[in-house]
Parts: sequence; C-alpha cells; structure tokens
Amino acid sequence: MKRLGQNSQPRVSIRGAAKALIHMGAVCAVAVGLLATGPAQAAELIKCAFPFWFGFAPTMVAEKLGYFA
Repeated sequence: MKRLGQNSQPRVSIRGAAKALIHMGAVCAVAVGLLATGPAQAAELIKCAFPFWFGFAPTMVAEKLGYFA
C-alpha cells in the first residue's frame, strides 16, 4: 500500500528535463550573443540613389526625359 503523496514515477521525465535544459541553454546563448555584439559603428555614410523599391527607377528616368509631359 502506498502512502498519499508518494508516486513511483517522477513528475518530469529525464528526457523532458534534458530537453528543457538544452532549450534554456540555447536561449541563454542567443541572449548573450545579442548582448555582446553591441551597436555597429560605420566608418562611412552609406548613400542610396533610390531609397524605395527599385522598380520605380524607370519611372524617374522617364519623368526626367519628359515622357509624361
């Protein structure tokens, strides 16, 4: 006869606990990696001719050549 509150099986299986530890380790590794990188510093300013979708470039050329006038 078993006493109340005593189970022969553990509440969390060994396999489940191992998976949880692996996941927690992966999350901690990603967090440390993100915190360690810091903000990037650029030596030069990057300039973009078209700060929007490049499909509009022919429209800009056609407008300068007077096709829409």
